[in-house]
Amino acid sequence: MLFRSPSAPIGTKAFKIQLSAVGTDAAARTEWDKLKKTHPGVLGRLSLNVEKADLGQKGIYFRIQAGPFADRTAADAACQELTKQKQSCLVIRPEG
Repeated sequence: MLFRSPSAPIGTKAFKIQLSAVGTDAAARTEWDKLKKTHPGVLGRLSLNVEKADLGQKGIYFRIQAGPFADRTAADAACQELTKQKQSCLVIRPEG
C-alpha cells in the first residue's frame, strides 16, 4: 500500500492531503471521524492535521489535512482514490 503509517504527528516537511475546511476546530475533528469511516482504505492509517487559516473578511477556517506521505506520488495516489470516491482532495507540499 502507498500510504505510510505515521509514527509521529505530521510535520511541515511531509506531504499531506487536504480534504475539507470547516468553521471550527471541533467541527474539523468531527468531520475527520466521518471521513475516516467513509474512506478507511485511504485514511485509516493517516493522522489528522487541523490547520487554522485566517482568510480575512471571509473568516477563519480550519483545514482538515491528513498524512504524512513519503512523497508526492503517494499523496497523489491517495487523492486519486478519494476523487474516485467523490471526495475532494488537494495535495499539500511540504513547507521549506
